[in-house]
Amino acid sequence: MPWLNIVDEQMIGVLGGVAANNHIPEMIGADYAITTEVRYVIANSAEKSIKLTLPDPAKALGYDLVVKVTDASNAVEICPYDAEKIDGAPQTIKLDVDYSYVRLVSDGVDWYIIG
Repeated sequence: MPWLNIVDEQMIGVLGGVAANNHIPEMIGADYAITTEVRYVIANSAEKSIKLTLPDPAKALGYDLVVKVTDASNAVEICPYDAEKIDGAPQTIKLDVDYSYVRLVSDGVDWYIIG
């Protein structure tokens, strides 16, 4: 079925490369610029505060990201790329409770909290 390969390639594109992406969580303990290559970020701020910068939403249409904090001894701050917004406001997200998390998605313009 030659059409199956075409469908698979199209679905990978539609899903933002999910089928080809590595779903191994990125373990972070310092400031980090998140890329669309990473789907899960696990942050540990036991040593110091951490600033995570979201990817450019224009390059992340439909990208779904989960950030979880295992040790929130210091703040973990999630910042939008440049002047983009999160939930329609120029804001950052602070995760300061152990094992808290946030799930975000890009609409190609801004970021939205979906969980």
